[in-house]
Amino acid sequence: MDKNLITKANNPDINYIFFDYYDTVIHRRVHPLQPFIMWAKQIKQEFGLMISSKDLYSVRRKSIHLLSAALGVSESEISYEKVIRKIYETLIESEAINRKTSFELFLEKSFEADYQSESSIQYVNKKTLDTLKFLKKEGYKIYCVSDFHSDEVFMKRLLSFHGIDRFYDKVFVSAAQNASKENKGRIFKVILEKERISPKEVLMVGDNPKSDVEHAKLHGIESHYLKRNWYKMRQKLQFIIFSLRFNFI
Repeated sequence: MDKNLITKANNPDINYIFFDYYDTVIHRRVHPLQPFIMWAKQIKQEFGLMISSKDLYSVRRKSIHLLSAALGVSESEISYEKVIRKIYETLIESEAINRKTSFELFLEKSFEADYQSESSIQYVNKKTLDTLKFLKKEGYKIYCVSDFHSDEVFMKRLLSFHGIDRFYDKVFVSAAQNASKENKGRIFKVILEKERISPKEVLMVGDNPKSDVEHAKLHGIESHYLKRNWYKMRQKLQFIIFSLRFNFI
């Protein structure tokens, strides 16, 4: 267990502990963009698209970028449905998908493909989970707070997949709240207001020194920084491998 985290939580004012998801409780075996490629392959096969999986991946990345610019928000703050609708409209316009295919079906299949892709490449950080379990037993309210491109139903399903959903009281995801940690910690403000929580009652736990630490402090929230140097180095290597493989998809 993380004794430093437990010590920091042992403050009479702290009642809530916000845990980041990725690279805090859960890690990916591949680069974070790899699930998008896996999604593209599944969707291409599902609908018999007249477009390569590489090009479909590019359509998704471009759709996210365009929506981010148009809405003036960070990419992780765009709702999942808006992104998928943008992709769908692009495919319809380019005649890469049968026009009889409804958006509702495309959204449903995309959601499932994303879930299958994400869940297949994740694993739990045992040390962090053991600490989370201990804190839960001690009576703290545990919230999952994540910058992620899907919604809270998706995140709860991932938590259930790993068998850890019972340790969380609530889940907040940036794309569902239209607010993120990376964008000046806007999601913290949303949670504090919705839950009627004082920032002095909260301890934020995460691996990102800016989103999880600096931006939490902007809202008066104390934080515990998890150094993930090895994982970050591995992620850089994964990006190189991902880039090389991408050219052959």
